[in-house]
Amino acid sequence: MREQVRFLNMFAQYQPPAQLLKALEQAAVVAADIDPTTRQICVAVHSETYIPQRLLDQAAQEICQCYGLRGMDLSATHPADQLHNIEPEELMELFIYHHSMARGTLAGAQWDWEDNNLTIRLKANGKAALQEVVPKVCNVLQERFSTKVTIQIEAGEHLEGRALFDAMEKIRGSMIQDLPKTAYVPKKESPNQQDGGAIYGKPFKGKAVPMETITLDLGSVIVEGRVFSVEHKELKKRNAWVINFDMTDDRGSVRINRFMENNEAKPILENIKVGSVIRVQGRLMINQFDNEMVLRPNSIMPGTMEK
Repeated sequence: MREQVRFLNMFAQYQPPAQLLKALEQAAVVAADIDPTTRQICVAVHSETYIPQRLLDQAAQEICQCYGLRGMDLSATHPADQLHNIEPEELMELFIYHHSMARGTLAGAQWDWEDNNLTIRLKANGKAALQEVVPKVCNVLQERFSTKVTIQIEAGEHLEGRALFDAMEKIRGSMIQDLPKTAYVPKKESPNQQDGGAIYGKPFKGKAVPMETITLDLGSVIVEGRVFSVEHKELKKRNAWVINFDMTDDRGSVRINRFMENNEAKPILENIKVGSVIRVQGRLMINQFDNEMVLRPNSIMPGTMEK
């Protein structure tokens, strides 16, 4: 029988922080693929104890810095009895990976396990779109935990129009309340952002509308605030991106959403991160995938916000 290679022995120069050390010390490498030309590596490990994907992603990022790698894909498998330990956030990310608009639909959902059967109880509607990707999510879970998984989705109240928007805004508002109140520290601006230049589109002027007052009736608006969630989706086959991020002015919030070709999306991907303070000019509309109101940006500029 071939002796297993412990993950931390394979990357002996890497000294993980305490939380990661506890999670990774029993992980064993089951497969590794290294591309010396691109300096990218794919590693699969097995752990008898569930390791959240967020910790694996953190370890991969730190190992890249330690070894000078350009990229690392780190995944894990676990025994079937660890299935119930998977974090709801990780389950949500599996749906978002296959359906970029799923976060709004799954916000506030209840996740209930009974044996290997998962029931997702939604706050509102959106069941149909999620149902399409259930087989893909089940396949991923089966690969990770070596057991068959079934997923059932139960819709909440069937809301439409303004009622649906109010419900989603209430959910997003509760998410904002849970965010840590930290002072924004601006990063060094790139050349195209200096002297009031635009990050995307053309420079513009005008007064920002309080986010708590925005409605579809307003049409074109300007909003200004802090980005608190970024969840872009790459469409590799189409050489494009679905740009998605949420921003708040501490009184309300709005989702920024737009389909863009790779070159068009590049300045947004490079410059807008969680914590960025920006001004956005665009048109309010209903997203056809989840019936949620979004702001389709025409231009984006650096903004200001009280600490």
